[in-house]
Amino acid sequence: MPEIPEEFLPPKEEPKGPTVADLSTQIARRAAVRAQLMRATIHLVSARDCLAFHPVTAGVLAKVFKTPWAAGLNGADRDAVVAAGLDALAERPHTRAELAELLAPRWPEADPPALAHAVTFNAALVQVPPRGLWGANGQATWAPADAFLAHTDADDRRHLRQRIHDGDRRSQ
Repeated sequence: MPEIPEEFLPPKEEPKGPTVADLSTQIARRAAVRAQLMRATIHLVSARDCLAFHPVTAGVLAKVFKTPWAAGLNGADRDAVVAAGLDALAERPHTRAELAELLAPRWPEADPPALAHAVTFNAALVQVPPRGLWGANGQATWAPADAFLAHTDADDRRHLRQRIHDGDRRSQ
């Protein structure tokens, strides 16, 4: 039987990486956040990457919103719904159920969950702790990313563009 080259064998030791406790600490310190960045998937990303990725992925999220939820707005202007939702979120973080309840009186013909989803799919938001903290429970509660991460560097888009550019050069 031929010998298998070393590079094709699994590592002898498990790679060392962050623990769940490390990630919980990063979330609690707002250095990492849970955010809906592509389709309807929640991603755990650094604060820096969150602010940089939102503008890049916003168009994808807007398209994903249209398929199951847009019809439920029943004529309500999506931008007006999102603006009203952001006003509510500026006061304090809310769950989708709370957003639906807050927005429903203004648009009584619309489906309340569709109103809430209009906000969470069309605004740059993050899920705030205790969601994501190891051993803690809590509903998915949303806050505006820019306000929640106000302490993060202003050069985030340049940072992301450089990372994408560097990746393009490596793939050539």
